[in-house]
Amino acid sequence: MRQESMKGTMIGLSLLLPMMAQATIQTQYLAIGYQSSQYKDDELAPKIDENFGNIYIKSGTYLQKDIAFEANIVVGLEEKEVPYEKVMGSASLQHVISLLFRKDIQLGDSVNLYGLAGASNLSVKRQHPDEDDQEKLITKRRNRTSVSVGLGIETKIYRDVYVHLEAAYYQKDYQALNFGFSYKL
Repeated sequence: MRQESMKGTMIGLSLLLPMMAQATIQTQYLAIGYQSSQYKDDELAPKIDENFGNIYIKSGTYLQKDIAFEANIVVGLEEKEVPYEKVMGSASLQHVISLLFRKDIQLGDSVNLYGLAGASNLSVKRQHPDEDDQEKLITKRRNRTSVSVGLGIETKIYRDVYVHLEAAYYQKDYQALNFGFSYKL
């Protein structure tokens, strides 16, 4: 009896493995791009209301034909000068790490509209000199995790290479516009 069970398991695996391998080969994608973001924070000093330029990298795997799970990381490229009471300080986006589900809607052979929903962790660093001791630098970090949503459109430009544009709302104080390229494996 045990031998029959083992034989059935082996036959099942031999039928399932080629399908899993085929799905894995065709259902992944990698993307890289530029992000223009707007970050506004009135809760901690110095207050920030700045636009930042960032780069992002993402990787996704389709769980079904039109539903994917995606992980991405955004890294800030610049530091902005921000006022703090009587001195000037600086602010910079450290990172945004997101885990998102993606739902595709085919608009044609080479155009795809998609929605994104999930969670993101945002880290911003702010620095300013101490008002009493200008040599002393005070550093504050803001770390938040919140719900994230977005809407994007992509179009095929060559074989498995796509160009995409996304609008993303990461949390109440951080929005972004992403432009990049993706490659579907």
